[in-house]
Amino acid sequence: MPEGLAWDTAVFGKFFKHIQDDFPALEPVTSAGLQVQLTSGRVGFLPPQSRMRYTHASRNLLLQLSEGIITVNVLPKYAGWAQMQSDVVQAWTSAKEVLNPTGIVRVGIRYINFIPKASNDEAPGEWFAANDYVAKAALASQSGFLSRVEVHNASQRRAIVTLGEAAEAEAPMFVLDIDCIDEGADGEFLDLPPVLTRLHDMAWEIFGGFMTPRMRLLLEGGAF
Repeated sequence: MPEGLAWDTAVFGKFFKHIQDDFPALEPVTSAGLQVQLTSGRVGFLPPQSRMRYTHASRNLLLQLSEGIITVNVLPKYAGWAQMQSDVVQAWTSAKEVLNPTGIVRVGIRYINFIPKASNDEAPGEWFAANDYVAKAALASQSGFLSRVEVHNASQRRAIVTLGEAAEAEAPMFVLDIDCIDEGADGEFLDLPPVLTRLHDMAWEIFGGFMTPRMRLLLEGGAF
């Protein structure tokens, strides 16, 4: 935000008036985060954060606005990258017209993929190929495993890749969570369209490393 301009919750209503033709429903949401300090082993709660959630009139699309952050959530069924990219750019365009921000300092793209397990004792290696983002031991594990890898390159881009199991799903499922983040360099402002493309390509490359013939058959709608 511009220097000297404090965050004002009145923007929730202003933003709603700007987008309400497409997003006619809004809902306040309050969440408390959990912070783990790996160096000290300490766990603490972050202050509650208020945000507003806006629901699209006809599509499985949500916008969420909180202090300094706008989030675009695409719910199943995923309509493809072209549609998602358009939704993100349009959300940012609307936010700029209401908030008058100075620029963007962080962009993230996150894909959460659910893969059904044929049985509770099925190992993840039955579905996922070995690659740089998962240990072989994790792929051979029985139920109860968790794999998480975070990498950070010289271009200030990070990837956080988590492979585990859905905690409260109706049926047993694996979860492959790919979170790609670009934080720019030295506080520079990011140009949204090319950053989105780079992060999507990064996420797609990571996802492709996990691909097996069985997963490809599932994605193509075949029997597995």
